Amino acid sequence: MLTITGTAFLLPAYATASLTLVITPNPAPLNANIVFSGVLPSSFIPVPPGIEIKVEVFKGAGCAAGGAASLLGATAEITYTTGHYSWSIPASDIGVGSYSAVAFVSVLTPQPIRAPCESLSIVPALPPPAIKETDWAIADVGITPKHPQAGDPVTLGAVLVALSSTISFPQSAQVACFIGTTLVSGGVVNYPGPAGVLMTVTLPTPWIATPGTHKLTCVVTTIPAGLNPNPTHNIMSTTFTVAPAVQSTTQAESTITQPVADFTISTTPTSQTVLQGQTVSYSVNVTAFNGFNSLVSLSVSGLPSGANGVLSSPSGTPDFTSTLTVTLPGNASTGSYTLTVTGSGAGATHIANLVLTVNAAATTQTSTSLSSTEASSGLMSVLGQDQFLILGAVVLLAAVVIAVALLSRRNPAPTPPTGTGAATGMVYCAKCGTQNPTANSFCAKCGTKL
Repeated sequence: MLTITGTAFLLPAYATASLTLVITPNPAPLNANIVFSGVLPSSFIPVPPGIEIKVEVFKGAGCAAGGAASLLGATAEITYTTGHYSWSIPASDIGVGSYSAVAFVSVLTPQPIRAPCESLSIVPALPPPAIKETDWAIADVGITPKHPQAGDPVTLGAVLVALSSTISFPQSAQVACFIGTTLVSGGVVNYPGPAGVLMTVTLPTPWIATPGTHKLTCVVTTIPAGLNPNPTHNIMSTTFTVAPAVQSTTQAESTITQPVADFTISTTPTSQTVLQGQTVSYSVNVTAFNGFNSLVSLSVSGLPSGANGVLSSPSGTPDFTSTLTVTLPGNASTGSYTLTVTGSGAGATHIANLVLTVNAAATTQTSTSLSSTEASSGLMSVLGQDQFLILGAVVLLAAVVIAVALLSRRNPAPTPPTGTGAATGMVYCAKCGTQNPTANSFCAKCGTKL
């Protein structure tokens, strides 16, 4: 703040004054109001008749018309109260640029009292700074154990959530819990984000329960404080009752162990052998015990590459049976495989293992003809299987022999002609009828004496 002291001519000697001019803000953004204000000290009292305070604003520096500066105008009727004066104008009415201003007191004298020239800069309006805030909320509050007795250590907890935020995560917040109006426990927590994720907060210091009905209140505070747009979300309360402590007795109490409901898995058979390209089936049995009645889902793993395993009932409530059908491709790798059937339900998981052995497929016979040995072997095998067939064959053979014998009797062999043949010197054999030269003593064919 600059000050100038001058003397008003034709006024009493004590009428000297110090005149000041302050321009705020400076520099001023285009969307702000510029305030010109100043002070006239009490030494300027009483104010002479005809006093007037003015401010002149120039385009450019120097507070003088001509050259680089030009007078934009002088204000009149400036508010003046007991030595203070002020006047404001929107910066947008002047525009962006460099300016200068001077204040002066004009009286009925040729020489006014002036303040020093002040510079003024008007800059383009800047966007408002981004507001950094997080809308925290307490989604739930509670205690552990839920039904405490007097003297029990009770853990206090809350569920924290960031409903929205203009700040990146993770962020820190402070959570505190009260019983009635008494602070029990609190601490700083690190919320991982993103917004909307529920985070359970368990406070480290327990509260020792006292009998009666109590009010639990938990509150979340932002870090740093004051950056929460909706503080009404930051608090939640609940009431609970603490029962009197149970009196201990000297009589020993028996412990009863409740059986756990569960199920088992078994397969039938446990091992099978199959050829490439064939299909094999297993029976998967799911049995409940101790009252288990939840849904059990089945799956199979460990199948050979390219094989397909299908369960007829992939899920069910025990007791139930599912058929596992395994279909092998024609090029399945031979060997032994351990298949695992897994059953899951109600948080329990059990497995059953079974073995599948894959052998190479038999070679296809390329010829349909059978050798005589194979045919005989086949015939004997057929005959050996049916004694009536053998008896029928014997009877048929005997009938054929008898028929041939009877036919021979009805048609005897022709008797060769006796005597000489048509050709001179030839005779017929009496037995077989063959012609023989007369010079022969025995038949050339059968050897009978001629």
